[in-house]
Amino acid sequence: MTSDEILLAGLAAHQQPHATLEALETIFRQEVGLKLFTVLLFDAKTGLARRFYTSDPASYPVAGSKPLTPDPGRSR
Repeated sequence: MTSDEILLAGLAAHQQPHATLEALETIFRQEVGLKLFTVLLFDAKTGLARRFYTSDPASYPVAGSKPLTPDPGRSR
């Protein structure tokens, strides 16, 4: 399958957004050879981030949250 076909199949699947994220993982794996694909959600009100999707749930489980603080060395 081409990358476009993989993405369209993911978008058309019922289990959203998981199916689309799996499709993106597959595309990135074949196009750039990724080792880990993780999606974090950030709540700006609480300053907390949580892992929403991971290609390696054994090492990087989808559970809990952690605070993210601004890095003074990065520009915004």
